[in-house]
Amino acid sequence: MYNTVNMLFKCIFYSAERSQLLDYNPSAGISAKGGKPTKKKEALTDEQAKRLLETTKGLPPYVFIMIGLYSGLRREEILALQWD
Repeated sequence: MYNTVNMLFKCIFYSAERSQLLDYNPSAGISAKGGKPTKKKEALTDEQAKRLLETTKGLPPYVFIMIGLYSGLRREEILALQWD
């Protein structure tokens, strides 16, 4: 419920700013998901990805890591995958 209300307020303030009813959007710095905005994450370099795969080769998480690196899926998305 909190996320829905938070997103609704953000949309209202965004529309008011675009319609020039407000000078600025007071909710611009608030994450639509609630809480603090997440820090920007940097992707692994090619060398880091290669080292990660070499280090985990032959270990149980190797396939999991490989799927994440090559498909761009997040952890939760990989865990939800099923064989059909």
